[in-house]
Amino acid sequence: MKPIKKSLLVAYLLVVILHLYAIIVGDESIVRFTKPILMPLLLAFVMRSLPSTAYRLPLLMGLFFSWLGDILLMHQTDNSLFFVFGLSAFLIAHIAYVWAYAKAQGKSGIPSVYKLGVSLVFLGYAGFFVYQLWADLGEMRIPVTLYALVISAMLSAAAFRLKATTAESFRWVLLGALCFALSDSLLAVNKFSEAIPNASFLIMLTYTLAQGAIAWGMIKYQNYDDAKRVL
Repeated sequence: MKPIKKSLLVAYLLVVILHLYAIIVGDESIVRFTKPILMPLLLAFVMRSLPSTAYRLPLLMGLFFSWLGDILLMHQTDNSLFFVFGLSAFLIAHIAYVWAYAKAQGKSGIPSVYKLGVSLVFLGYAGFFVYQLWADLGEMRIPVTLYALVISAMLSAAAFRLKATTAESFRWVLLGALCFALSDSLLAVNKFSEAIPNASFLIMLTYTLAQGAIAWGMIKYQNYDDAKRVL
């Protein structure tokens, strides 16, 4: 790994640690300073690590709209509309990730029954989750339902890459997708249903792990591209 790329990755990890530490000790000034620079660091790392490929643009879009969502959600206590706008930004980010996953894969040869089963599992989780929160969602029922459906699509798209990429790329991207869903689930329960102990820490821990794992896994798809060119 070249020095600049390594420095950007290290910087991201260090800011993640500082951000999580600030949450633990309750230093809101550091939290508000570190959160807006997390995604730009990861975005810069991806830009330095990936050539101009078909999946580079949607991956960068996913990171950009995630950053926009981070900024908007930081102001949700000032105006409830910021939560809706933040949710919309993350919805676009997930759609961009679905696009990126579809571009960063070859022919898998996995049976259709696997894809159907995976889709039903993730769709079932989304449906069950929304059902559990339904009574508490109020006017957010439709936006949250739509968001849950997009999350299930993002999870399915990550799982569909089985045997269509390197094992390393598949595992990292799927881990990232699962952590993203977990982070969003924690956020939704904490906001709409009941307070979760150490919610902010757990949400950001799973979120930063998710974004880092997705970016790393997508970068590792280059190994699959290189192998195809050799063959």
